[in-house]
Amino acid sequence: MKKIIVSVAMIASLAVSVAQAQEWVCEFDSTKIRLIDETRREGALMILSDTRVGYGNRTIAKFSEANGTLDLQSEDHYLARVDLRFSDSGRGGEYLFGTRLNQIETIRMMVNPELQDGEGGHSATVIVHKRNGSASRTEQGEVRCITAELARQLEE
Repeated sequence: MKKIIVSVAMIASLAVSVAQAQEWVCEFDSTKIRLIDETRREGALMILSDTRVGYGNRTIAKFSEANGTLDLQSEDHYLARVDLRFSDSGRGGEYLFGTRLNQIETIRMMVNPELQDGEGGHSATVIVHKRNGSASRTEQGEVRCITAELARQLEE
């Protein structure tokens, strides 16, 4: 009987954590950023891709809590560390936010769920810290994010 109660409690806790997971799809110029708060296997994920490239070659970099290259600093605040030793972020010659990936130290992404554009979109800010110590920042409104659920509805 105890095993059944523990199993039911574990399933209920998993269902609650999956329901709370937030997923964003963001765009800046030709860069698409997919942010996932939680996956069962890898924790939080940040996937950056180039929309100008054909399917199969779009992903430029992937950062995850599992390999230590992504920190979920708060519900909508992500910090990715570019570590070229990982194949997920090993395409150093690719450009992200006007800078080659191998010249970027960190990418900080902050989604502001309170700032909506009237069409279900939210504003986000991206700060790119380069290895030479300089940084660049997007202006408010340059990066537009929508929930993954809304993105799926718009594709239908």
